[in-house]
Amino acid sequence: MKATRVDDHWFTLKLSTSAGTYVKEFVHGDLGRSVPSVGGILGCRADILELDCEGIGFEDDYEDDEGGERGERGKK
Repeated sequence: MKATRVDDHWFTLKLSTSAGTYVKEFVHGDLGRSVPSVGGILGCRADILELDCEGIGFEDDYEDDEGGERGERGKK
């Protein structure tokens, strides 16, 4: 996670997450249901103005649940 200040009220936050991560809830806290949250850490209301996906990574060596064979992307 890396935050870059834009001005006194705004910053850019870059995150690397796993599939299924609720990024918006991580930022605003989902009415207190998501802890920790950016808003909770900063002690203020936080929200997203823009949300961009800058890339999707794949692991070539992942193992499946049935005997350790490689998945489709990394066939032996």
